[in-house]
Amino acid sequence: SFQSFSIPPESTHKPVTNISSHFSFNHVEKSVSRLKKKLEDFCKEETEQISDR
Repeated sequence: SFQSFSIPPESTHKPVTNISSHFSFNHVEKSVSRLKKKLEDFCKEETEQISDR
């Protein structure tokens, strides 16, 4: 014997997209800035090493 079940129509499905009003992208911005700086430093060092060859 199988249990019957029903799937509600998609229109009743509401994705959860609540984002806290306290959420801030400051930490993301800081991380991206640090990553950018590290990448720039790396590229500068690599360019200098290539130039020295």
